[in-house]
Amino acid sequence: MIYYKRITMGEGVFGSDQALYGDDRTKGIVDSYAKDEKLFFKEFAASMVKLGNVGVIEDGEIRVKCNVVN
Repeated sequence: MIYYKRITMGEGVFGSDQALYGDDRTKGIVDSYAKDEKLFFKEFAASMVKLGNVGVIEDGEIRVKCNVVN
């Protein structure tokens, strides 16, 4: 995937994305996605399914302003 290839070349768009390549814990993941676009999309789809299965807190609140309790 071109996005991850650019990170491996030091051309990440965001500093936080580029930091993924500088961290030994995530560098291998970036390398894997740079080499195998299908792997990225497979893992992305799985993560979206997992996120979709997260339960909704029904007694919580939606804040009108994030820094102020309603």
